[in-house]
Amino acid sequence: MPTPNPLYVEKMSPFMSRPGVQKDGTLLASRFWTDSQHCRFQRGLPRKMGGYKELATNITNVPRGTILVPNSPYFNVYVAQNNSTYPFSLEYLTIDQDGTVITSLGTIDRTPLTLAVNVNNDWQFDSMFSTTDDGSILIAFAAPNLDAIDSTVERDVFYGDSLATTRLISTGHAVSGGIVVLHPYLFLFGNAGHVQWSAPNDPLTIQGDARVSAEKVVAGIAVRGGNSSPAGLFWTLNNLIRCTFTGPPNDFTFDTISDETSILSSSSVIEYDGLYFWVAIDRFCVYNGTVKEVPNDMVLNWFFDNLNFTWRQKVWATKVPRFGEIWWFFPFGDSIECNAAVVYNVRENTWYPTMLDRSCGIYNQVYQYPLWLGDTINKAGGYSVWEHEVGYDEVFIDNSTSPIDSYIQTSVVALPAYGPTGEFSGMDRWSEYYRYEPDLIQRGDMTLTVMGRQYANSPLTVGGTYPMLANNSAVIPPILATTKIDIREQYRQMLIKFESNVVGGYYEFGLNLNVFRVGDARQ
Repeated sequence: MPTPNPLYVEKMSPFMSRPGVQKDGTLLASRFWTDSQHCRFQRGLPRKMGGYKELATNITNVPRGTILVPNSPYFNVYVAQNNSTYPFSLEYLTIDQDGTVITSLGTIDRTPLTLAVNVNNDWQFDSMFSTTDDGSILIAFAAPNLDAIDSTVERDVFYGDSLATTRLISTGHAVSGGIVVLHPYLFLFGNAGHVQWSAPNDPLTIQGDARVSAEKVVAGIAVRGGNSSPAGLFWTLNNLIRCTFTGPPNDFTFDTISDETSILSSSSVIEYDGLYFWVAIDRFCVYNGTVKEVPNDMVLNWFFDNLNFTWRQKVWATKVPRFGEIWWFFPFGDSIECNAAVVYNVRENTWYPTMLDRSCGIYNQVYQYPLWLGDTINKAGGYSVWEHEVGYDEVFIDNSTSPIDSYIQTSVVALPAYGPTGEFSGMDRWSEYYRYEPDLIQRGDMTLTVMGRQYANSPLTVGGTYPMLANNSAVIPPILATTKIDIREQYRQMLIKFESNVVGGYYEFGLNLNVFRVGDARQ
């Protein structure tokens, strides 16, 4: 007697989608989750991302750069913006540990009087030790690089006491590429591979310079150099160059790590636990002593096919270390501002996307939450400073609250292909979704929607939407009001979508159990 198919005996199975969201390729071929919004992965399972709170709404123009300066017991949040006319291109507001703006201190204008105003100014910031008062010096630089990474226009580098309220002044030095501090030296870089460095803790005095490439240097970052510290990495338009300290008389040496690499945006470089990630012109890369490509067969095409390449210089990187994430924001489709992000989860070694409007931001190890700045006009007619990973909702400055829509969609369940157990079945039958037993940490009601099609190229049919009710009690974790859902829908190829879109809504997946049955024969 033949062995019966295990589905006939209603064998239960969890969702077999692998961690991460695959947007590249076809739905049927993917073994990962296939669509998501505002959803991340932890311990291999989906969970809703945190909420965000509006701290300030009075930014006049789209923010183009920010830095957080501790000013105990407060923090000064610098915001750079590009105006068609002076003033207010660089200012700071002061917040406390809870993100409350200290209105009594006002908004401080630190715009340099000699700043060359340009709507395409790309801002960079760093700080260095001050031997004058044992404090810190703020270094700021803005050049019209947003619409052309290879622009040769040189602009002044500015400086001032980090905690002062006076305007920044020029160092007397001008470059086109940018700045980086390799303590205690300030490095300035730009056209034709020209790199200069200051005297120790003195941004006004140039101590040395070198030509490290034939191409413009567009980005720099400090790295751990061991006995060769200080050390750094510099990206030209087509090279990656390492800088190491050797002492007098030449101070620093430069060697080419790779002359076959590229960089998409000068703001796409980020350090994560001693590794240095960036977006190249057609892939994602990491430096860990050598240049390596970060494997990405999940959202690579989705990113580059949808990137508005005209505004490549607006791509910027940030991170959320609590969840092991590196984010790259980019202008999606016809947008001229960053309205989407791809996330690489270093801890889970996977990728996923989300849609979100943010133009710049910072994660500071001293402040608890990421501060990201919006690039869409707010209710007050300006632009907002947002504190992220706070609660579950979008909380506005007037304390009104909106839900954040979050959803996740499974890989295809199909007996002719990959069945409920995740193995290739090859059975030419429909799948009947008989029952779902939730195992979730859930706050607020959710929905489960069943979708499907007959063949891979058939139109997608949206079936039933089933409520998943939460108890909404104070019990932690909350006890769900919905203990099971009897569904009894069938498709030859099936997708299941979970969505939370209510105020206070949150979910974190556990071992959700399903009963699938063999359905009708092929029609």
